[in-house]
Amino acid sequence: MTVDLVIAGRRIRLCSREGVDIRPDERFRAFEMPCEERNILFIDAAPGILTGADTGIPDTAFPFIPVVAEPDLVVEVEPGAGEIPAGAVKVFDAHLMEEVPGGVRNSGEPFWEVFSGEGVTCARVFLKDTERTALLVMPHGAMRWRIFADTLHDATDSDSPHESYTADNLHQDYSDKSSEAQPQSGSGCYNSGKSSAPESFDTDHLTHDFSGDKSEAQSHTRAAREKHGSDLTTDSTIAGTTNITVDPFPWPLDGLLLYFLFSRGGDIMIHGSGVLCGNRGWLFTGRSGSGKTTLARLFDSAGDRVIHDDRLVLRREDGRWMMHSTPVYRNDEPRSAPLNHLWIIRHGVANVSEPIAGAEAVAMILANCIQQNWDGAAAARLAAAADDLAASVRVSRLSFMPDTTIRDYLRLRGTEEKQLGAATVIEMLGEGRTVSVTAGGFSMWPAIRPGDTVVIGPHGAGQAAAGQIVALRRDGGFVLHRITRVETVSGHQLIVTCGDAAARADEAAGPETIIGVVLSVTRAGRQLPPPRRRLPRWINRIWAMVAGWMRG
Repeated sequence: MTVDLVIAGRRIRLCSREGVDIRPDERFRAFEMPCEERNILFIDAAPGILTGADTGIPDTAFPFIPVVAEPDLVVEVEPGAGEIPAGAVKVFDAHLMEEVPGGVRNSGEPFWEVFSGEGVTCARVFLKDTERTALLVMPHGAMRWRIFADTLHDATDSDSPHESYTADNLHQDYSDKSSEAQPQSGSGCYNSGKSSAPESFDTDHLTHDFSGDKSEAQSHTRAAREKHGSDLTTDSTIAGTTNITVDPFPWPLDGLLLYFLFSRGGDIMIHGSGVLCGNRGWLFTGRSGSGKTTLARLFDSAGDRVIHDDRLVLRREDGRWMMHSTPVYRNDEPRSAPLNHLWIIRHGVANVSEPIAGAEAVAMILANCIQQNWDGAAAARLAAAADDLAASVRVSRLSFMPDTTIRDYLRLRGTEEKQLGAATVIEMLGEGRTVSVTAGGFSMWPAIRPGDTVVIGPHGAGQAAAGQIVALRRDGGFVLHRITRVETVSGHQLIVTCGDAAARADEAAGPETIIGVVLSVTRAGRQLPPPRRRLPRWINRIWAMVAGWMRG
């Protein structure tokens, strides 16, 4: 039997011997694809074959020849038990983490482990629905793998043969097939629904993480097993006349296989929420509890397309980065979108997006990727991919309020015209020049009103002082806010700013976020020095709301 899955553009072909039916869990149903026989017409241009054909015989041509889509990976599914080669060494293990009031605890029970040696890497998972171990065997340099589901001992017929595969069997099988299937470019449909960041745990989230302390590398709840359903249906005994039906991907073996597949292809598997807002693809990533699911819910309620709210694959395709959903939930479906902006998120008291770049951006991407720390080549591929991603896609740090204002904030800052104008202003201030801009928005009402002409000058180091109205670097541009206090924490100077009509102060930040200081404000032909705040912010806010309503 053969079943094709297309996940994040990679075609996985599952095949089994006669008598074994493959039935992936319902999470994978929408990802199943036909083998895609493509009919190609071959025409022989040899003289005298088509040219000069009898005109009484119309449509003379060669027949269509079916061509089957090539897989990126072939996986042989065996219902029996497999054994790890004797020369393979354990390089990683993870324990089952249980959810308890106030957090999680290490149960001490084995959950999954990885062995490497004798030309293969093996991943073994410990399953509880039926006490057994499933094994994934991946020959080095080959894209023909094998899964041993270890289901035969569930048969009710005690006389049924119990198949097992020794280390020698495994090694010999794969040494014969190592050159049969090499990686090829994937094809298929991908265009939806969850895992948490490496260092933490989210209820109802899967985490297939390979980094950090081994005992803490995985955070899984026993209840999560129910989310993924049963992994085996035995139609009857294995006596010979009735087939066995096997789920090839008992959880968490599915996540391990996908990780190794995408890692070998130089792709990135990351915890995050991806959305398509308008024609812009945005990815929000961060540690558990930072708001990934909250943001997905906010964008979904506004009618935007959520690619996935937990685990995504990022791939470089046709010169640009794409984000793809992966099967985690029962109702998941293939979804994808171009990636235009990646945010490292956290909850905050105001919506503030700050651009980051270079080594800092790469490090923050890597901190939220699903990764391992024992294979140097895989780690190098991931680092190179993260470096390319940070150089190709805008990366920012985002503090946000968990309400609909964050969507409006990000959409407003996303227009190319605004970004170009803001970049010009920032560049001129960096050269020590003075610039004039037209104010927009009501956050500094009434000191600065929409339509006012604001003159901004360069801001020297060490000149930050409470009361100044300054231009602060933000993603997509800058914002004018007033410094409310300057403080020193652990030897580092921090400034706290706030709009005169804002509901909350901005997050404390370093003085390097200041790109300029307001020198004057011109309104109705009168040039004024930067006005002081004279009324409480809540009064200014009400006044600004009324003014905005009157302006339409």
